[in-house]
Amino acid sequence: SFRISSALTRLRDATPMERGQKKRVIIFSTHRSALVQYKESKKFRLKEPADTQVELFHFSEHECLDMRKLDEAINENEHAHASVLLLATSQSSYLWFDPEHSPRNVELCTTLQRRLGGRINFVVCPTTQSARGICKELNKAEVFGSFLSGPIEVDEWEFDPNL
Repeated sequence: SFRISSALTRLRDATPMERGQKKRVIIFSTHRSALVQYKESKKFRLKEPADTQVELFHFSEHECLDMRKLDEAINENEHAHASVLLLATSQSSYLWFDPEHSPRNVELCTTLQRRLGGRINFVVCPTTQSARGICKELNKAEVFGSFLSGPIEVDEWEFDPNL
């Protein structure tokens, strides 16, 4: 398959909805049940239109990212948005963007930033009582660094890994 770039360039001013495309959100997480719970959460349903196309993308810090699958997911809709779930187990688990601690997350977010032009929503997911309210206390510039450039959002969603 191939893409006709000249047609896409002419349509750039129109939104995906104006061209009849459904909104597409790709949700990324290192925790499988977090993906499903977030997709079904009230927070997600209130934020996204009911007919939003959703793709769940599980990855591991211990294995290489499947860049082919990632490229396919992004290429299916040039206006896709990404939600990256960042699990927080305590007040000190802010190393999501440290290349030594979370190399796959850094690789994923770097790729998303480059490919999606800022259409990224970071969702901090406290998994313990001590991590609740973590989003309000974060020094976002320090934790997210260059990943906060552009219209990138940071939300909080309480995730229960025991469900």
